[in-house]
Amino acid sequence: MRVPTGWLHAELNGNRLVHRRIKMDMERFWEKFQESTVPKVVDYTMDIQDGDPQLENAPFFDALRMNVELGEPNYRLCIQQHTISATEALHEDLYFYGLILFTLLGNQYNVGPLSYPGRILPQIAPPVTGNRATPRSR
Repeated sequence: MRVPTGWLHAELNGNRLVHRRIKMDMERFWEKFQESTVPKVVDYTMDIQDGDPQLENAPFFDALRMNVELGEPNYRLCIQQHTISATEALHEDLYFYGLILFTLLGNQYNVGPLSYPGRILPQIAPPVTGNRATPRSR
């Protein structure tokens, strides 16, 4: 996934005060999702399958719900109702990444794609309060 990134550059009287990259909310979320959530999903799936995933045992869960609040803006394109939406892109990435994850897992165990793991339900919302939310996965 490609995520928006930020940069901070400040000078005072020609002297550089700061010049560094800043991780945006989506990037911080994606890192945490990959480091923490994905291994838990795989561990859960392997646990309920006794370490031997099989296609006929699908679905492996009723719903994988991901509720995320991010402070990423949407940009109107002034063409009908079209927008550039980082949150919409994240929604799609989480859904399709989930399907790919189970395809890879099934292929790793030579059973083919586990194409119906269960419902993958990402919900991405703007922050409820304040100007910026700390990315979190519930």
